[in-house]
Amino acid sequence: VDWDAESRTVTITYPEEADSYENFDGVFYRKIDLKYYGLSFMIPSFWDKSEIYDYIWEFQGFDTNMEIAVETEELDEDMDLAGFSTENKQALLKLYTSSGLTFTGSDSLSVNNLDMDVAYITLHGEGYELYQVIFYFLGEDRGYTITFTYDSKTNEEDTLSVIRNIMGTTRLESLSVSFSEEHYIEYDKFFELGMNLTGPIHSNMEVENSFPFTGYVNEYEEMEYFTVKVSKGDKTLVSRIPIDAYEFETPIYTPFGLGKHDIVIATPPNDENIIDYIMQFSVINTSFDSIRYLVPSTYVDPSDPLIESLADDISLQAFTDSEKALEMMEWISSEIIYFPGNNGAEPQSALELLESKKGDCDEISFLFASVLRNLEIPVKIMAGKLPDGTGHAWTEVQINGRWLVVDPTWGAGYINERTGAYVKEFNPDYFNIDREEYEGQFDSIEEMEY
Repeated sequence: VDWDAESRTVTITYPEEADSYENFDGVFYRKIDLKYYGLSFMIPSFWDKSEIYDYIWEFQGFDTNMEIAVETEELDEDMDLAGFSTENKQALLKLYTSSGLTFTGSDSLSVNNLDMDVAYITLHGEGYELYQVIFYFLGEDRGYTITFTYDSKTNEEDTLSVIRNIMGTTRLESLSVSFSEEHYIEYDKFFELGMNLTGPIHSNMEVENSFPFTGYVNEYEEMEYFTVKVSKGDKTLVSRIPIDAYEFETPIYTPFGLGKHDIVIATPPNDENIIDYIMQFSVINTSFDSIRYLVPSTYVDPSDPLIESLADDISLQAFTDSEKALEMMEWISSEIIYFPGNNGAEPQSALELLESKKGDCDEISFLFASVLRNLEIPVKIMAGKLPDGTGHAWTEVQINGRWLVVDPTWGAGYINERTGAYVKEFNPDYFNIDREEYEGQFDSIEEMEY
């Protein structure tokens, strides 16, 4: 271990198999894994565990003191994030009294698919001040608090850089599978289709974010695709496996981070909207990465060559993620004609809209999401019901860890009330819309499975 006092940098030489170290800003961080709570994060490797308190790590030296403390507690079923953070802030006020504690700011952000409330605090004492940044977040039936504390002698810029690095590595998942209850299922339809798999599939096999699904069906079958539903708890992603010349070869994504993902393969809906199950199994994703809002789905295809070409054009005109989103909104306003409602017909996919240049709000959202996901910008697709019963779709885009409300349809133009004609007119005000005001228009809102 080499310590450079001037740059306050530690250089560690370690064996290749010690892969729990990572370099941030010239400093090595090591992984802390609290397996009982499914929580992991990385801290500067020269921080030591507190000899007094459990789950506190600290750095002391050169008149500088910094520490991170982790706490967790069981929650009532109806407790949400706002209630949890408010309850903890009130407890702090009682502990320190108003003269000993000042709230200097607050924030909300999303880190690795974890929604967090953040509080900035100054603690006052006789002859000293301490500063705290507290992160509150939830995981299933537990609430988590991560508190960073530093003193007035600590360089604030360095401190905030360390805090950003640590929180950027925070993961919350538990990996627990009962192998005795898991098994591979083939339904009658599997054999009726003459289905053959040419790649290995077995229940509870370990994968990393995706796995190949390859094989073929009987030559007399006329199906163009299978549907695939991937679930983890209450999270679901629906997509398609295309069949070309009776063969299929496509990745199935496991997008919800570490743990068991349930996979159901089925036929497309028939004329009566009925599907037949083909096969069902589970896999274990070994990656902590949550890629839900970056991967393809039924109508969203970031990997299609035409989508990729458009994404390349957009990135040539814009540098930041915000600029790319605005550039894509303006492209839609220029190139796509809004045509309301499909009267229950099958929606166009993003690629079909790119070819037809005419579509409704769902289809415009599919295209917008496809291009931004290709540019590795996470996008959700939302749907709401207006008071008159009209449905509408829009998106949420993750920029710098924050989910912004973005409506690429209403931002592209409007319907002239007098003539009923659609007027193309780009309106950047529909990027990063005030959430409360925008969502207040709708009687109900839900996230779509795409």
